[in-house]
Parts: sequence; C-alpha cells; structure tokens
Amino acid sequence: MNLEQVHKVVAGIKANLFKRSNSYSIGKLKSNVRGTGLQFKDYQVYCPGDDIRFIDWKLLARTGHAYIKLYEEERNVEVVIVIDFVPSMLIGSKGVLKIQAILEICFLLCLLFKETGDKARLILFCENPLNLYPLRGEEGISKIIVELEKRDILTQSGKINLDYQFANLPHTQEKMNYLYKYLKKNREIIFFSEFDNENDFSKINEFLKNKRSHLFKLWSKIDDSKKLPFSILGKALKGAKFRDGYFSIGQAEGEKNLKLKKITKIDVDEKYLEAFIKKFL
Repeated sequence: MNLEQVHKVVAGIKANLFKRSNSYSIGKLKSNVRGTGLQFKDYQVYCPGDDIRFIDWKLLARTGHAYIKLYEEERNVEVVIVIDFVPSMLIGSKGVLKIQAILEICFLLCLLFKETGDKARLILFCENPLNLYPLRGEEGISKIIVELEKRDILTQSGKINLDYQFANLPHTQEKMNYLYKYLKKNREIIFFSEFDNENDFSKINEFLKNKRSHLFKLWSKIDDSKKLPFSILGKALKGAKFRDGYFSIGQAEGEKNLKLKKITKIDVDEKYLEAFIKKFL
C-alpha cells in the first residue's frame, strides 16, 4: 500500500479545496459526494474579494446588482463504501493491483472526511463480510488495515496477499440483502465492483436505481486484452482460463456493461486517486 502517495494527494487537495471553510470548491465536493450537499440560506451584496462563483448571474441580469448566494451545511451524513472483492481484483498493471487502488481510495476518503466532518462505513464482501464504522482520518485507516490483516487480505508488511483464498463468496442476492439495512435511509453509496456478470450487474443496478450511488470499476491493460502472452501467478486465479498458451480472464462482458451503464472507469496506470476525486468536482 502506498500511504505516502495517499497523503501527498490529500495535501494537494486540501491546498486547493480547503483554503476557506465556505469556499465554493469544498461546497461542490460535499454536494456531489453527499447528494444535496449545501442548502441555500440567503443573498448577500457582492463585495470585491468575494468568490465570483457564488454570484447569482440571473439576479444580476434582472436587477443590475451583484449578489452572492450564502449557504449553510447540512448535517453530516454517512457515506457507505462497498467493495465487491473478487479474484480479478488481484490483477493490475505496473505494480498496482485493482484492490490496492481501491483501498488507497478508501484511505483518501478517510482523510478527506476528517476535513468535511463526514464519516464512512466500509463494507467489503469476502467469505465473511467486513463491516467497519465509523471511519475518519488516520484512525479510520488504521482500523481498515488491522481488519484486513486479520482476514489475510493484507500481509503483516501491509502488502496485498496475492495468495488470498477466495472461498464461499456470497451470491449477489445475499449481498443485496446484507446491504439493504445500511442503504435504505438514502445514504450516499460508493460502490466498487468488476461488473463482469451481466445478470449480477442487473440486480445491483436495480437495487441501487433509486439511491444516491456512484459506481466505479478499476481498470488495467489486462482488461483491454483478450489474451496476454505471459503467465500470471497466484492461487486466487487458479480457475482462470488458458487458451493457446495465453491467459484469458474474459472481460468482454464487463466492457459491454461499462458502455451501457453509468459506471466510472478508473485506470490503475493513471493517477487514480486524482481521477476519483475529479468525479465529484
């Protein structure tokens, strides 16, 4: 895990988004991550130095006088981060695994929520679902790491266990039943999955259609290749198909789903932490 990079990105985000507690940027970030975000409160006459992005341009055109909108923050809400952990998340590119990138994004959110006052709940589906709350700041990161080490997803050195044994994974309907009590109160949902099985994806999409949800798939060059001229080691992929001496993971259906549905693809070869945040700005 690259915690140093996570902290570096957070420092940059804080420098740009949290300069002023009532800045437009933090309002926009909170608004997009948390649904309705900030609520309009009143108007104030524009004074030089005020953020021009708060100006009500329609009111200016109608009256000839510039006013800025004032907002008040809603109460802090809970963001539910869901990770549908499956074997193909142990695949990646340039030394970065998909699950590694996802966890680093979770750590990024923990650090940002310390600034915004929000809290996160992490639900990770594996043999025994992991459910952690509340998560915020460094304490939240430590809590995640400790539990992942207990479940052998992370090694004692903090690296992803490539030989993690996927056994008795819950079916899609079991996952939906588990999530129901946490999502029914219109909480914000950030959902990470491979979205490769069309039937499973349809169930997830139907389940989340009336909720404030953001769907993400971490992507790598392997996902764009029908076959790869090298072998991939790791017990987790022992059931993968080999064809004509090439490795195949059958991602074509996942690519089809990405084109048809509103899923945000984040490439692990790129600056994935920044790419995730840009989704909400």
